[in-house]
Amino acid sequence: MGKTPRRTIKGSIDLEISSTTTLPATLSLEDAMQQLNSSPLVPDCIKWAFGSLVNELKSVRLERDQLREENRLLREQLAISQHSTPSKQSSVDPLAFKSEPHSLPNCHESERLRSIVIAGIPESKKRFLKDRLQYDYSSVMNVLYHLNIECYPVSIYRLGKPKDA
Repeated sequence: MGKTPRRTIKGSIDLEISSTTTLPATLSLEDAMQQLNSSPLVPDCIKWAFGSLVNELKSVRLERDQLREENRLLREQLAISQHSTPSKQSSVDPLAFKSEPHSLPNCHESERLRSIVIAGIPESKKRFLKDRLQYDYSSVMNVLYHLNIECYPVSIYRLGKPKDA
């Protein structure tokens, strides 16, 4: 006789659980929820709350299992890619960036290594230089934006001779 119902002042029923009451060690969560839902002593709001928590727990467990499987597959792919391609050394010569005082060729070389060239942007037909420069700047920023490159160009200039219309 583990549970003894008693009435409180407001008429609700409290359960006193004696120290001799033990739950079976093999009681599953589903069995416990079934017992909880079938008990007339448990308020509906508690049944609903526990049901919601169990549903959330199930979805979290499912997502956890899916993420574990995804991690396993990604680890396999990473291991395969690391074995198939040997680690490559940097293609940039570290000596090219050595700081030597009064060395203009090295300064120009390091600037050239940092530069990018974007080809195929049509020339602006605007009359004023300011408008043409603004067009070039906007075009470069548009290309960088679409490539998800977040940087601010230090300088922008066109290469070659202008095409006369």
